[in-house]
Amino acid sequence: MKGFLLAVLVLLISASLVHAAEIVTIPGTRNLVFQFSGLSELGLGGYQGGVGGRYYTSNRTALRAGLIFSSASVTLKDGSDEATATTTDIGGELVMEMHMPAGKSVSPYVGGGASFESVSTSVESFEGPTVSAFGLFAVAGFEWGFAESLSLGGEYRLGLRSVSGMVEEHGYDMSTLAIGISTASVFLSVTL
Repeated sequence: MKGFLLAVLVLLISASLVHAAEIVTIPGTRNLVFQFSGLSELGLGGYQGGVGGRYYTSNRTALRAGLIFSSASVTLKDGSDEATATTTDIGGELVMEMHMPAGKSVSPYVGGGASFESVSTSVESFEGPTVSAFGLFAVAGFEWGFAESLSLGGEYRLGLRSVSGMVEEHGYDMSTLAIGISTASVFLSVTL
């Protein structure tokens, strides 16, 4: 965790030493995009990572598709008893971005998208519920070209998320519907 924060700090400091580069938003431009989410208050509590691509379909309009993955384990202790709980999240998303005219090295955008995730939980030998989550959301963000073919970006989301699944051992269904603003996402884009 400290290594990740150190890398971000080094990147931010070195970014100020290089000249800003133009962000290309013309049809046919392709980007490889690395996404880091769960940076709320920089606590990295619910960290999620992903990789995907962005393709500009028309002038200043892009489609971004991505694969999402996270896995977390925690050790639970109760006196002398100890158990390890593991949660795995696999999913994908599709986002449409509409970039607004701005300076050459900064590109603010708005858009909307949809996501799907499958989340499974287990505690030692007990398999917990596997739930499916579907989300619809609006996005607002920006990209900053800090070097030729490289850009950093940030994004917030306002969305609706539906989660459903079944706890087989107890025989009951579970479902939730939530609306809210998600935590910040940070992007590193490489123009191909």
